[in-house]
Amino acid sequence: MKNYEAEKLMGKIISRDPDSADALQKLYTEYKQQVYLLSLSIVKNHSTAEDIMQDVFVSAYENCDKFYGGSVKAWLMTIARNLSLNYIKRRRFETPEEELPEVPDTKDISEAVIGELTYLDLISVLSETEQNVVTLSVSSGLKHYEIAKILGMSYANVRSVYSRALKKLKKLLSEGGGKA
Repeated sequence: MKNYEAEKLMGKIISRDPDSADALQKLYTEYKQQVYLLSLSIVKNHSTAEDIMQDVFVSAYENCDKFYGGSVKAWLMTIARNLSLNYIKRRRFETPEEELPEVPDTKDISEAVIGELTYLDLISVLSETEQNVVTLSVSSGLKHYEIAKILGMSYANVRSVYSRALKKLKKLLSEGGGKA
């Protein structure tokens, strides 16, 4: 979906047009997988990522007046990132350290399976910042300047982190999938 199409849909939602529910459904259909993958890369839990994905679109609908134009995808990804990080912060205070997170069903995570490695296995060798940059770029298709805005980083830093992450992943794959 082109950004101008997404902005037109946001306009319907903001004005509470009679078609605003359909507009939200179209945005959901277009961006749900990207929002889910970003949330999953942060919370590392399948069902929690799905809950956050739903919350992103509810929040976008309720707070549509805070959309001031620009990339709808970047705005939704910012909401997803913030909700995911808020979940992690809340969980730190609620969950004993001994409790391990749920192991996600890798069949539902991504169709991008390389050998026996899943998306989560691959990015697990990356730092949290590298994981966020790669997920936003590869899974969500955001441009580096959009990622910089979402993560509060400079454009040059995003490019550097992305390049470093890709080198790590290439090394991992060339070594036959062993952890780097």
